[in-house]
Amino acid sequence: MKRYVALYRKWRPQTFSDVVGQGHVVRTLQNALRTGRISHAYLFAGPRGTGKTSVAKIMAKAVNCERGVTPEPCNECIICREISSGGSLDVIEIDAASNRGIDEIRDLREKVRYLPNRCRQKVYIIDEVHMLTPEAFNALLKTLEEPPSHVMFIMATTEPQRIPLTILSRCQRFDFRRLSTRDIVKRLHQVAVSCGYSVAEDARWLIARHAEGSLRDALSILDQCAAYEEEITASLVLDLLGRIPIEELHKTVKAVMRAQPAATLRLVDEALAQGKEAVQIAQDLIDYLREAVLVLSGASEVSSLTREQRHLIAADFSLRRTVQLLEALSQCLRDMKWSPDPRVDLELALLQVAMQGDDAPTPECEEAAMTASAPDDAQGRDQEARGQLDLRSEWPRLKAKLREMLRRTTFAYLEECVPLDLRGDRLRLGFRYVAHVEGLSAPGHLRALEEALEKLLRRRVRVECVRLSTDEETEEPQESFTSRQEEVVQRALELFGGMVVDDRPPQGDAGGE
Repeated sequence: MKRYVALYRKWRPQTFSDVVGQGHVVRTLQNALRTGRISHAYLFAGPRGTGKTSVAKIMAKAVNCERGVTPEPCNECIICREISSGGSLDVIEIDAASNRGIDEIRDLREKVRYLPNRCRQKVYIIDEVHMLTPEAFNALLKTLEEPPSHVMFIMATTEPQRIPLTILSRCQRFDFRRLSTRDIVKRLHQVAVSCGYSVAEDARWLIARHAEGSLRDALSILDQCAAYEEEITASLVLDLLGRIPIEELHKTVKAVMRAQPAATLRLVDEALAQGKEAVQIAQDLIDYLREAVLVLSGASEVSSLTREQRHLIAADFSLRRTVQLLEALSQCLRDMKWSPDPRVDLELALLQVAMQGDDAPTPECEEAAMTASAPDDAQGRDQEARGQLDLRSEWPRLKAKLREMLRRTTFAYLEECVPLDLRGDRLRLGFRYVAHVEGLSAPGHLRALEEALEKLLRRRVRVECVRLSTDEETEEPQESFTSRQEEVVQRALELFGGMVVDDRPPQGDAGGE
């Protein structure tokens, strides 16, 4: 039975023109081959799967091709075919991870003195060279300083910072870049067409995104998907990779945006019940939120999202809240590395954002508001007996919420203001300086403040900015926040699963009866 060859091996670049995403490296090497300025030692540094070893073998063919030193090997002569197949005695590939000691390097120093068997140059390709021991590096140093004229070293590494400077100074260094998602998608399309696979566009984008700049990883994923079914869809890719479907991610984010903690926890619980890990859920949410930010900010390239999914994001999410959730989950993912229970970290991160406000009223909030805002006569009389919370004593807590909801430039004006009175839907704020009055009164700042207050107080608020007189700086507000608004918040939190919090600062005598 004929042995199957993996796609990443079958589609390994055989010429410089086949190399994807490393134009700066290819052009420099080809110019050196044309002009004869070929170094005796090269260092190829970069992430995994970006073509370091492939370019090293192409370089070995280019300097040894039977047609002469050429910027593009023929791949037809015996030497080129032997190097491509790994059967050349003059092109030696060494894995430094398993041959890292001084004895192996001493053996190499002895063998470099012998002339090549058939090629012009004996080429040593040392992969993962950073794994060599300090003693092995010292043994290699002398050979790199004064190498025989028939020997070339090409070293590859993913961690160039671990290589001694004495070695680096004797090599020409080339830094390989991560491949762009678009380049990987294009290559996947070429491979799929050639192999007869049917790969949906959103599936190609998902594979490319998961590969994280590594073409080898992308081809391995495509190979795995094709082994399952030759018609490859986005749902198939997600299933094989163990990723959460985009529809479920959208529901979870939407529940957070709409301040629905119960629904948020239920969706997380369903994902965990399906075998997903909390860390994977957080990472999938982060990836989705990043794409949502691209959609909401008008970026031209949005990876795996279909047009319908982009429309849903634009309709259901706001850029401010999306960035807020993305930041919270990014911090959560960092904390999970040291957490004994990552699930709790994930749930807390989602709940904290959900409880900071919403992008649209929810049935639970509306029910809580109606219940708290329409008490019976006895309850109303009881509220009057207990008195009202003082506006100025309540202002610090309200301002703390506004700090989380507003841009820094808008909130900066509130640091200097004094709350004067709240009459109906009009809130008067006093300022010492005219510049602050004019600044916050600008349409953009004022509209943002009024929208934030409307979400916090559950009613329309019109803000009026005025200059303080000497008397007004010490004047008490003429109307205060009622405890009814406190009950709205408490009742809503009870509906969200019994999480009742009271983050008011101590009131002392200011808000007493």
